[in-house]
Amino acid sequence: MNAQAQAQAQEKKTVWVLWGEEPEVAGNEPLKYEFNTQAELDAFLLGISEGDGWFGYDYIERDQQPSLSEFENYSGEDAL
Repeated sequence: MNAQAQAQAQEKKTVWVLWGEEPEVAGNEPLKYEFNTQAELDAFLLGISEGDGWFGYDYIERDQQPSLSEFENYSGEDAL
């Protein structure tokens, strides 16, 4: 395996998930998940997509934690 392929194989795949249909009501924060391969990440995302049901979620793939306002399922409205 050449150096470039080895470096790519060692790169972790990172995704941040903000769980909940209305995460601002529950005060949820995004959770970080790391995977060794893109295939592992894809399987995780497929699993949460299939199991979503009524609870909702949104995700952003990157190393640094995103702000809450970047998630589509975060309205920023205060809880009632």
